[in-house]
Amino acid sequence: MIELKPEQIQEWMVGTATAGVAFAGMAHGLFGRLADEGPLSAKALAGRAGVDEAYGARWCEVAFAFGFLDRVGDGFALSDAGRAALVPGSPQYAGGAFVNMMLLGHFSLRFAECLGTGDVPGEGLFAERRIFAPLFGPMLEANFKPLFEQAVLPAVAAYREAGGKGGRVLDLGCGNAWFLVSLARAFHSLTGVGVEGHEAQIANANKRIESEGLGSRLRCVAGDIVDPPVDGPFDLVTMNRSVHHVWDRKERLIGSVRDRLSPGGRFVVWDPNFPDTDEGLRTPAKRTMVLHSLAEAMQGNRLMPAREIVDWMRSGGFEVEVHLLNGGNEGVVVGRKKAS
Repeated sequence: MIELKPEQIQEWMVGTATAGVAFAGMAHGLFGRLADEGPLSAKALAGRAGVDEAYGARWCEVAFAFGFLDRVGDGFALSDAGRAALVPGSPQYAGGAFVNMMLLGHFSLRFAECLGTGDVPGEGLFAERRIFAPLFGPMLEANFKPLFEQAVLPAVAAYREAGGKGGRVLDLGCGNAWFLVSLARAFHSLTGVGVEGHEAQIANANKRIESEGLGSRLRCVAGDIVDPPVDGPFDLVTMNRSVHHVWDRKERLIGSVRDRLSPGGRFVVWDPNFPDTDEGLRTPAKRTMVLHSLAEAMQGNRLMPAREIVDWMRSGGFEVEVHLLNGGNEGVVVGRKKAS
């Protein structure tokens, strides 16, 4: 039997607490206020951010204790660590990781309840904590945009083929449109349409597109991603971390995608490559993914190994290639619609 040292337990506790302090500041824009206007007194910060003054003062003290803030006279400013970790655009931005940690905490508490009752909250699981809603899209972008630009895009020729010829792209489950914007920035003649089932995301997505000056090339619409309210043909159809949400309708989905693709067009599905062996489940780098599978179970979903997506595409008549990236944690499956 191993002996757990008190220092190890303390490290686990501090990690969770750090995420909580950071999340509270992110949710109410406190770090952004200090980045733009600091140093500020705790009272001034609370007033400008619209939060409770007493709680705001306590938060400043705790954020100082955890090293996110420095004292400057009678006020507070971002520390170097706080600026690096919690100001969007920083090369070391960690805000997405902190939001993800708090989401996993929420999911773990709900799973403990559902474990006893058998309840399946469904897709409404995220809506139970409204404070997560405005942070969810930016979290996904912070966590996956660098991975897309540095690893996925260079590895997958289908993106370059569609982009290089000014192709038309359909993104199913577009969220806040970060993926479409990244593609449009990489390929200046590409056009695209995003479809999102959560209507609250659409306004944010289109606002983002307009702010990037891409309104003439991109747009997002609300609709069912299995039966999207858009007509083809498209040169490229993409699904990024969304296919497992509609896996129970996968046969309808594959036909819907095939109908909207041009001959020779590509269907690219990027999803977690869930381990299918005991050795994989025990791999430290996969633990967050394995824990996240609890949230998917409560939504009626299931994370799967990439090989299942490969088999599904092949059964739908596609010529298939697969890329396992980021240490095998990410599966990018590319299906080519036959030319005839």
